[in-house]
Amino acid sequence: MIYIFCALYHEAEPLIREYGLKKKTDETCFPVFFSEEENILLTVTGCGMNAATAAVARICTKRTPQPADFLVNIGTCAKVSYSKGSGQTCRNVPEKENAAGDGLHSSDKRKTVQEQSVKAGEVYLCKKIMEHVTGRTFYPDILYRHPFEEAEIVTGAMLYHTENKTELIPKYETAIKNSVADGFLYDMEASSIYQAGAYFFGPHQMSFLKVVTDKGNVQGLSAEMLKQGIAGAVPGIRSYLDELRKIDGIKKLQNKKAMGEVSELAQKLNEDMHCSAVMQAAVMQYLKYAVLAEIDYQGIIEEMYQAGELPCKDKREGKRCFEEFGRKLL
Repeated sequence: MIYIFCALYHEAEPLIREYGLKKKTDETCFPVFFSEEENILLTVTGCGMNAATAAVARICTKRTPQPADFLVNIGTCAKVSYSKGSGQTCRNVPEKENAAGDGLHSSDKRKTVQEQSVKAGEVYLCKKIMEHVTGRTFYPDILYRHPFEEAEIVTGAMLYHTENKTELIPKYETAIKNSVADGFLYDMEASSIYQAGAYFFGPHQMSFLKVVTDKGNVQGLSAEMLKQGIAGAVPGIRSYLDELRKIDGIKKLQNKKAMGEVSELAQKLNEDMHCSAVMQAAVMQYLKYAVLAEIDYQGIIEEMYQAGELPCKDKREGKRCFEEFGRKLL
């Protein structure tokens, strides 16, 4: 099962249409859409950190996720860009100013969208999540092939806006250097979804896909623009979810012998790489993915033994070998 969480219905609508999801009438707290055929459960959380936390806790408590399941947060975000002398600035605006949701202003706001030079459907996979309020940092494990550029994202309790002197740029200077070419992403849900999801999913089971719709110039940004942003990213999103669905189908594999061999091989690799509990889970996931994707994992492992990369003498060497193993498989 893939558990999708979107903040707004306008973000969810293109996905609901793409997968033919039907609304579940037995859920009264949050709008939930489901397809048994697609094995997808989509929840509209509402805007903001508290709503996101409540939605994930509610849904995952009612239907406990299994080891082969995935959580995917899909939504829109701002791209915080800065270059010296550009005059690009930002401020944080209380959530109450956002009458229609993340990135939306009430109808009495002016309707002209400022020029933003943001491509429709520009989508990123988040490799690092930073919570602005607490300073905490979270790292979803990116184990599988994907067509997206990776980025770092800041989650805040207030709407990001570009008007006054920035507070975000100095604080997240490192993120600017390590993330997208000229900045980082900003949303209002990712860190909360990660923290609530961590009670039910491992880091390797959670993904965060963000579609850039603005650079903080949100005056006149409409629900239709958010919907179009997600709609433009649907082909790439579908490709990624299809990869996850292969993993989701692991427990349904008919070839039990292959899975038995994978389990034995994983145990040997865990010992030879001195794997921690988290690394052990990732090794097993790597191997299962390799079976489904028909990757010659046995040849890769044999080469590593022949090259003297395995077995490892200690945990430090094992961690390096583990990272190299992941790169070779993917």
